[in-house]
Amino acid sequence: MSKVIHRLVSDKAEPLLYPVLDKVIERMRTTANHRGRAVEVYAGEKLRMLQAVKDSSENAWVRRALGYGLRKIKITDDDLKGNVDVYELLKQRAISALKEAVAPNKTVLWVLVLLQLVFAVIIAFL
Repeated sequence: MSKVIHRLVSDKAEPLLYPVLDKVIERMRTTANHRGRAVEVYAGEKLRMLQAVKDSSENAWVRRALGYGLRKIKITDDDLKGNVDVYELLKQRAISALKEAVAPNKTVLWVLVLLQLVFAVIIAFL
């Protein structure tokens, strides 16, 4: 899945991901019901947006990638203070979550280098 997300984000993010999210956002704005606290509104809109992406007629890989990005979003009360458009915030955070998902993780590399160093020191003193 990470390879597909990497290809979508690096090669085709503009023509594929943004129009799908824009279409879903426009459909949701017509039926918006913003009552309650900001976090409650955000949580409800996030779930509705996730379901709308899953129900859209776009490519299955694009739907899965956007669903993954929407599930990884974490927003606090501080993010929702002021005059913030919940949909645009969700859109920006979903794309940034996808970009973070494909960022290389060097932890495994550093663990292997450390293990080799430890083994070299052990062999040197035996």
